[in-house]
Amino acid sequence: EPSTSLFQALLKRAALVPSYDKTDQGFLNEIWVGRWHMLPYTYNFLKDRGALPDRFDGFVQRDLDEVFVVHITGEKPWHCRYDHECNVQGRLSRRLWELWHYYFADMCKRGQNPLEC
Repeated sequence: EPSTSLFQALLKRAALVPSYDKTDQGFLNEIWVGRWHMLPYTYNFLKDRGALPDRFDGFVQRDLDEVFVVHITGEKPWHCRYDHECNVQGRLSRRLWELWHYYFADMCKRGQNPLEC
């Protein structure tokens, strides 16, 4: 259940409790320290190639079928239509980008897309 009182309490604490990674998730982790459990990477797979692009690309080619949720950090595929428009730093996995656009187009064809096709 959404809670207005909890929301207000979080807003008050946001100015007082630092986020270790400067994100909302870091803040929430600090607020509920000891009351949350990290999910396996297969439920929070980051799409960013980061510092190990060769290793990342190899994993995507080999083991992507083990992943249930891809966490879209940074540039969002729904903000641009083509990889070259968003991959300025070369950090995005071309395979993940292509998969997102494939499923986006499929949802558009079936009329199941909440975003503009």
